[in-house]
Parts: sequence; structure tokens; C-alpha cells
Amino acid sequence: MKNFIKVFSYKDLVFRKLELNHINFIKEWGVHESPLLADYNLSLMSLASLSVWVKIRDTSFSNLYYSIFKDGKMIGYVGLKDIKFFRKKAYLGISLDPNFTSKGYGSIILEGFLKYAFENLNLKTIYLDVNAFNERALKLYKKMGFRENAEYLGEFGVPLKDLENLEIIHNEDYFIIYGSKLLSRIIEMKLGTGDWTRRFYET
Repeated sequence: MKNFIKVFSYKDLVFRKLELNHINFIKEWGVHESPLLADYNLSLMSLASLSVWVKIRDTSFSNLYYSIFKDGKMIGYVGLKDIKFFRKKAYLGISLDPNFTSKGYGSIILEGFLKYAFENLNLKTIYLDVNAFNERALKLYKKMGFRENAEYLGEFGVPLKDLENLEIIHNEDYFIIYGSKLLSRIIEMKLGTGDWTRRFYET
């Protein structure tokens, strides 16, 4: 990949290309209290499952994932998937160790990684998908300059039977119950290089 960098820094964070041995750091992560975020509890996965998880993200030519380190500790990961090199677009994914959420790291990680994606990898457009109920994430993405582009329903990653006692799943702004399935309203967001430049350099 043109201008690919294996390791780079932004402010007090270090971005290292995701490697198999990073699963040992992930096993030390905390656990999300909300059952809605159970699908993000990577530390509860077995080492074998985490190995597969890393290989899927590390071996595909259209993926590029980085582990984020602070003071030698892995606090999250961020990456691009479904990279279209000719059309210069990709989808963004990010996840933090629950012990490091709500501390401002999400903003720093996205600032550093988006700068790298647009300026080093020469991407023109970056997309992401976010569940409509995840208002904290939506606020962060909008702060970074992302705009809502489309909306669709997708099967939620946590089984309906595990969430039946939560009132929020009956809020049709966020979820639709379809038989035995729980469908989540998903918002696709989009950020172009022009909006990024204005946001990063002119504010």
C-alpha cells in the first residue's frame, strides 16, 4: 500500500500495525457493563478465537488495522476495511478497552488515524457504520466531521433473548423486533477529505 507506515505516533499515542501477539494485551482489557455492548467484550474471547479475529483483519489485502498504545499498554484498536484503492475509499472501525472510554482518547485516536488515512494513504472518502442507540459514538463522529449518509436495519450482534429485560429495545428509534430477531437501526456516516481538511486545519 502506498505510503503505508507500520508504526506512527500522534500526540501521546503510538499506532502499531495489528499483530498476533497483541491478543495478550486484549485479554487484559476490561468488560463493558451494558449488555448492548457485549459484542465488544473482546477480553472474554478465548486466545484461539482472538487469534482468528486478528488473522481475519491482518491477512486481507483490503484491511489495515492498528493497535493503539499508551505508555506501553494497548488501549484500543482502529482500522480500515473494504479498502477500495482505485476509488480511494474505505470503512472505518474503532474500539477501546472499556477501562479507557470517556477519557478523551477516542478523539485523539480518530484525529491521528484520519490524518494518516487522508494524508499518507491518500484516501478521499471514509465511511463508518454506527448503531443509532450509541449516542456517545455518534457525537464523537460528528465532532470529527462525519455526516449522516444513509440508514438501514441490521441484525443486532447480541441475541434478543439476552436483552429482553431492557426497555431500550422497544424504542423504535433504535430497534425493531422482528419475530425472534432484534434489528438495529444503523447509521452510515461519511467523511470526505475536504471536510476533514476544514475541520482539522481551520478550526
